[in-house]
Amino acid sequence: MDASDRFIDALNRKDIAAVEACVHPEFEMIVPQRPARGFRGREQELKNMRYMFETYPDLSITLLRKARVGNEVWTETTARGVDINMAAVVIWTIDDETDTLLGGRFYSEPVQGDAPGIDRFMQSIGRTQN
Repeated sequence: MDASDRFIDALNRKDIAAVEACVHPEFEMIVPQRPARGFRGREQELKNMRYMFETYPDLSITLLRKARVGNEVWTETTARGVDINMAAVVIWTIDDETDTLLGGRFYSEPVQGDAPGIDRFMQSIGRTQN
């Protein structure tokens, strides 16, 4: 198991100490499609996960796919609970010396089964979304 596996396991157990053990102190999360959501520091990641544990006590993370090349790990997951249904791809960077998550590029959206079809979506590209 690498740091990404241990991280998902810690999330499913709601074990904040185990989450902390997986995350490098200089952790950086990049959110390319929403840059303002990016952050630096393990403490912010722990704050985020505490919020998730408190807000969604039934949260369950499922790993759908994983690929690793060197110190880069790509994961596709779902996060589900009574009031949450998300899909995410994260490109993790693992620090080889500490075997912890040094960073991630986070691509996530709520699952929306009733979203407009592909034609309507294509027509909306580039338009201001409210």
